Amino acid sequence: MTFFWLFISFVCFFIELGHPGLFYFLSMGFGALLAFFTSYLTRSLAFQMIFFLGGTTFFLYILKKFVQKFMNTNCVATNVDALIGKRARVVKSIEPLKGGQVTINGQIWSARSHSGEVLSVESTVEVLKVVGCHLIVRPNILHREDLS
Repeated sequence: MTFFWLFISFVCFFIELGHPGLFYFLSMGFGALLAFFTSYLTRSLAFQMIFFLGGTTFFLYILKKFVQKFMNTNCVATNVDALIGKRARVVKSIEPLKGGQVTINGQIWSARSHSGEVLSVESTVEVLKVVGCHLIVRPNILHREDLS
């Protein structure tokens, strides 16, 4: 049974070469190596399986923490996601049932009020979210000069 774990370890490492970034097979390979070393201490298959499963779980946790240090978590919002939180100017009155239009970054978008209230032309609004091709907005108390 000793070389079985060594074989499983090499198979897992080889499979990981074909699937980089997941680290499941890498963790299983390290768990199998741990079971390989445990097989020299005991012949109990149950004890070896416990070390294999425990080692796999442990190495999966360690590898996840190690990889998270190098992950880029500073995501920059692009496309319509970049509009959320920005201010816009109403160019066509936003009414509860019909909606209206706003201009943001030089583009005209269809818009609807978050609270269902009427928003008049030239008022400043803040974009809360994007639903399809409509911006969901709320009134903004900032002045027109504050528009970016």
